[in-house]
Amino acid sequence: MKICIADILESTVSRFPNGLAIVMEDTSYTYKELNNRVNALAWGLIDLGIEKGTLVACLLPNGVEIIETYFATAKIGAVLIPMNPNLKPAEIERLLMHSKCKVLIIDQALHQTINVTSLSVLKQMTVIWVGNNPASINYYQLIESSPKLRVKSSFNGNDPSTILYTSGTTGNPKGVVRTHANNLWSAVSMTTYNNYLPEDMELWQLPLFGIGFFTFFLPNVISGSTVYLPKGFDPENIFQTIETYSITRMYLVPSLWRVLSNHPKVQYFNLSSLRVAMIGSAPVSLETKKAISKMFPSAEIYEFWGMTEGGLISILPKEASDRPGSIGRPLPFHEATLIDEHGMEVVTGNIGEIAIRGLAIITSYFNNQEKEYSPFTKDGWLRTGDLARRDNEGFFYLSGRKSDMIISGENKIYPSEIERVIESHPKVHEAAVFAMEDPVLGEVPVAAVVLKDGDLISEQDILDYLTLYLANYKQPKHVFFPAKLPAIAPGKIVKALLKSDFLHAITGQ
Repeated sequence: MKICIADILESTVSRFPNGLAIVMEDTSYTYKELNNRVNALAWGLIDLGIEKGTLVACLLPNGVEIIETYFATAKIGAVLIPMNPNLKPAEIERLLMHSKCKVLIIDQALHQTINVTSLSVLKQMTVIWVGNNPASINYYQLIESSPKLRVKSSFNGNDPSTILYTSGTTGNPKGVVRTHANNLWSAVSMTTYNNYLPEDMELWQLPLFGIGFFTFFLPNVISGSTVYLPKGFDPENIFQTIETYSITRMYLVPSLWRVLSNHPKVQYFNLSSLRVAMIGSAPVSLETKKAISKMFPSAEIYEFWGMTEGGLISILPKEASDRPGSIGRPLPFHEATLIDEHGMEVVTGNIGEIAIRGLAIITSYFNNQEKEYSPFTKDGWLRTGDLARRDNEGFFYLSGRKSDMIISGENKIYPSEIERVIESHPKVHEAAVFAMEDPVLGEVPVAAVVLKDGDLISEQDILDYLTLYLANYKQPKHVFFPAKLPAIAPGKIVKALLKSDFLHAITGQ
């Protein structure tokens, strides 16, 4: 069966040809205009010899170009490998060599910040530059010189569409192979669940090189709504954009919602148009939700759990008030359960590892990496590495990462539980808890706490606060106060770096 995300765009053009698809500070595109550019880019890539199965990497910031690249490669049947443009040259080279891609589409701005042309792997590749680079193939000239005719493709839903490299907070990045069907069902599931409307305009703040494109961007295309693409994260600009354009939807990670809610000028803007506030990528405290509701009184809050491999769990606003701390139940076309280390389902109320399966969930990694990680059970469940418990109604409650769990004496300690309590303190911006070796207990928790601007607090103040809410064995042995938490992506804290920083602070080495 032929199934493709580009079909979504074609369908929307037939229904809303003049509807606004993308709005930016200096330009905008209707769905018809966007599709014409996508067709032209697809024909230009075909003229370069790119065909079904060709591996095409891209290093592009958020903008219309990466959106066009997604759709154009999908129409051809090429396999797109979007990469994080913030990676260092050595990281880029490692991924390019691992993927063995034949083509790279890269933004000209990266030529100014990193000497990407020195990478030896590029000598074997076709490089397309987005910008003014006369010595190479030019992205814009490719579009301008190619026909806008519809591209006829021949592939099926089980063919690979994209390879998304995971961030790799605990090890080497894995190439997640997502098929055309996986990507389509991710979008359909979210659209079915979250009530997207043609009159919606979403203020986009997620990176487009990741799973967010399929899970949150494509539902806007299905519904014929509009996405506003800002140039970055700037609180005052966000407030002004919401007021000027009557923004109705926005997704942010918890730390950025807190930045907005703590901004001194939030009260001077009319933010009443926002009806959907989406939040995810990290555990969400009750205090953060209260701050969002105060800032956007008309908005319903949707909390999401998910991963690059697929799988979405969410809780409806009307369900959340009676189930504090729950991330919800699986979205349509998704299944989730909890299993132990042997792959057996755990008893309701007990903590187990979240396992997922469904139409949007992958069945393999690139270059058979699944043989190295063995994430799949014999029943077809994909282990996620996240720990949770489930109540009698099927609602899930996160406990933390399996790899983060601290074994202290005979006790199992889940850092996310401690983090949530610390972040409920009125002077705390965010926190992360990690394990340190201990000669008596084996491991003990250590807390890194980032304070709100201008606030001061001591280690003992934090420990006294935790005593009110947590058992003694869960108390951090040490608390330190870095200026910020090291992250490789929104919500993805690198705890190994925090541990290194803490050891340096106490030993000077």
